Amino acid sequence: MTPSAYYEFFGHAVDNDMELSLLREFATRIEGLLQDAADRLPETDLDLPHELAAIAGDRAYLYSEVFPRVLHESFLITCAIFLERELRQVVDILRRVTRTPLAFSDVSGSNLERFRTFCLRVCAFDPGLTDEQWQSLSGLIEVRNCLVHSSGVLDGFPKRSAVEAFCRRHPVFRVEEGRLVLSLETSKHVLTILTDFVETVYQAGIRKYPREA
Repeated sequence: MTPSAYYEFFGHAVDNDMELSLLREFATRIEGLLQDAADRLPETDLDLPHELAAIAGDRAYLYSEVFPRVLHESFLITCAIFLERELRQVVDILRRVTRTPLAFSDVSGSNLERFRTFCLRVCAFDPGLTDEQWQSLSGLIEVRNCLVHSSGVLDGFPKRSAVEAFCRRHPVFRVEEGRLVLSLETSKHVLTILTDFVETVYQAGIRKYPREA
């Protein structure tokens, strides 16, 4: 027997809260461990192999500057994967409730556009997201695309204007010498965007499909 929509929305909301807490702990603790490693490196262990010397002066710089950048770029990509998984998850719940024969892939557009169309037009479900939230989600996905396809370099990236608009709305994201610069602050901010998304959409689902008496 398929669980009711209420229990599906409620259960996934609880699971997502736990996963977001795990992601928050990961980003914070790993950043701290990298900084601690940089501070504890003995002077005799600062030299780098020749192939790494071009990108870092010594191991302390590698741990304090280079590795954190890689960490938070990877973290944002992971968060974008989480978001797109949840877009599909909500649609899957709605498909079962409304018994629509349409699949996620049957709707045109980006994953976010498909989600919006599926919710509003196919299933008559208002996810409750504000225009600002839609813009933040769209911008976050373009930042991910820029990191994946252009290594965070804006010059030549097709959706450069979308990334720049996102950075203006969320100043914690910086662009230095034409490249996105991410940090623990950006990772925390991404988690705030995702938390707002999860709480808004799943609470909308619980309101629309209340627990059966």
